[in-house]
Amino acid sequence: MSQCNIGIMQTLLDTGVCDVRRQNRAGYTAIMLASLLIIDADTHRDIIRRLFIIGDVNVKSATVCDPAYYTVFQSKLVSM
Repeated sequence: MSQCNIGIMQTLLDTGVCDVRRQNRAGYTAIMLASLLIIDADTHRDIIRRLFIIGDVNVKSATVCDPAYYTVFQSKLVSM
């Protein structure tokens, strides 16, 4: 998940072909990674908001055992 693939994220959310609650090898979910993005457009903000609605912000990472919402606050990028 990075700034350059927000459009891909929108397509995946639209089609429903991915599990947004699934963790990567490091133990992070899509919500945890999206929380680290710098959102600079309203359309991006809406896509991230959809991800937060679909996903589970209470899932804990497998490595650090912190929930997704903690990752948001830890990153100091809370603007939603």
